Amino acid sequence: MAAEELHTEAITTSNENLSEHLAAEDEDQEVANVDSASCVDELLQRKKEPSCPGSLLVSTGSPLGESITMLGGMLAHPYIGIYPYRDGPAETIVAARLAAPGTGVNFPADLRSVVEENCSANSLDLIFIVSNISAKVFANAVTFNVVHHPWCYPHAKPGESVGANDAWQIGLHVPEGGEALTSTVTKRAGQPALQQRDADPESAVIDSLAPTRVFVHPGGRGELCCSPNNVRVKLVSPKLPIAVLWVVCTKPREKKKSRSCVSLHWLISDSKLAKTLATAADEATCLGEFLATATSELGSEAPAVREASVAFGVPGPHTPLKETSLEAPTEEGQLPSEDKGVEPNYSVV
Repeated sequence: MAAEELHTEAITTSNENLSEHLAAEDEDQEVANVDSASCVDELLQRKKEPSCPGSLLVSTGSPLGESITMLGGMLAHPYIGIYPYRDGPAETIVAARLAAPGTGVNFPADLRSVVEENCSANSLDLIFIVSNISAKVFANAVTFNVVHHPWCYPHAKPGESVGANDAWQIGLHVPEGGEALTSTVTKRAGQPALQQRDADPESAVIDSLAPTRVFVHPGGRGELCCSPNNVRVKLVSPKLPIAVLWVVCTKPREKKKSRSCVSLHWLISDSKLAKTLATAADEATCLGEFLATATSELGSEAPAVREASVAFGVPGPHTPLKETSLEAPTEEGQLPSEDKGVEPNYSVV
């Protein structure tokens, strides 16, 4: 009888310990989510950095404006360009970086598992980029490259090659209603690269990751060049005012110095809209104010706004973050439920 009582007591103690363990895990997850929400709220409210007219820079890490690289003066974040980048990247209206936000950050459902399986939250940058592709050589183009080189190699130096043997993996996600953005896919996940020369066009896989070369090398005149001609996206004709794209760029976790970047891009092909958003970037004191103005201009149901809502919450009234305090995040602006009747406005070709 004593043995039975002892066995019962052991089972009860074991169950209590398990319940305490699970409760502790739930509490840790809640803390992680709150910390992440606080980081997002901090980015939305942080006072913007000094920048060129018609632009907005903000970062929860080191200032983006101080991250000038030797790659044509690009800052250390992804850009939109056209290979071989002789005309430089597209004008950046907004660049906002949430550095190492931890767990609990929201991503599109089709992208979430890719990020969770391949990216470390402690070495991940969530970056929001608004690019003006309505001017100069970009105005007549339909195919563009996502340029990760300044983020991958912010310390590249003239005369040196870097990254030829690095194991980067990159993948795209085009959201539903992504404003007629299609991918010029020439390979599938698990397949070797098809490029024979750096100039040969190549895109990236959709909703997964594949090995992708990203390297910097000296050109014929000693200038630093970004190669190869990959991670290409194509706008269907006729262009719509704004296209939306998510991109993941990462090194495998088992590699030393693992780094990951998840970037949300707005590609603005309408010159009037680009001017409106540039004015909004000028007049806003923080990212939250810019997103609120963009929401008013585009409409809360616009795919671009919806995807920003995934990452940052639906924009509401925001004020610059005070130097001495951090306001608690609100529960306003939950992601609106997706309209299941909307067909994806893109295709793989």
